[in-house]
Amino acid sequence: MTVEVETRDGRPEGRGSGSPVRLGHRSTWKAGDAEIEATAPCLSMLFDESGMALAELASADDAGAPASSWEPVDLTAPDLTGLACTWFNELMQDAGHHRAELVDVAVDAVALPADGSGDGWRLQGRAGLRRLFGHHGPARHDLRATAEGLSVEATDGTWRLRAHLARSMRPHPLMTTSGRRRATRRKRPAASATRTTSATSL
Repeated sequence: MTVEVETRDGRPEGRGSGSPVRLGHRSTWKAGDAEIEATAPCLSMLFDESGMALAELASADDAGAPASSWEPVDLTAPDLTGLACTWFNELMQDAGHHRAELVDVAVDAVALPADGSGDGWRLQGRAGLRRLFGHHGPARHDLRATAEGLSVEATDGTWRLRAHLARSMRPHPLMTTSGRRRATRRKRPAASATRTTSATSL
């Protein structure tokens, strides 16, 4: 099964005229595993699009439904590939930990520290979850991302992300080999009425 969102046009802030930058995502099931592709004019939008693609895979027809809770996500990694891997696995872990479906995401910022210090790239955002009652949810929650087949790159002003997610029956770790969580978990963070992004353009 392939889920594809209609691609929209957009330009990085301040780029003016030129070829439009594509914004959208696509998620595909192949032999029980999943593949995700996303494009966007900036990194925050790219991770937002890829997170929504994951929600569509993980929650079947409920992606985009109102979230019953929002969990804070604050991650760091030395490179963008590691950040993407940690992002996907953190979203899956949040859903499994709360016995919920991932139905929405909101990425507020993806950036390097202005002074060059810290742990490299940092992502700040939220995972929108919908509580499950009476059952543990579909086995799709057992998707796990690895560095294999994962890429984040920019070409002609457009950011592109590609990822392969395999089924895993093991709990998702809090840390990966290339990224770690920074968030202190809160039980019920306030949900945002709108999804916002911070443009990190080329």
